[in-house]
Amino acid sequence: MCKPWKLIQPLKNLLIPDDAREGLANSKYLEFVFGMAKWRREQLEDTRAIRQAVNRYGIYTLPSNQSN
Repeated sequence: MCKPWKLIQPLKNLLIPDDAREGLANSKYLEFVFGMAKWRREQLEDTRAIRQAVNRYGIYTLPSNQSN
């Protein structure tokens, strides 16, 4: 199956003038999309750090509650 962006990119070059393309690059939507990508990357880094700590220190279960 062909990747959709490989089909769309040549069409963009034909249909969108350069000044419109610059306006699109500066749009609020793309700022939102890149912001969400950055947030997701940070979440994955946090998850990776937790997983590495679990593997390093052997923390596989929560400590039992021993309030006697």
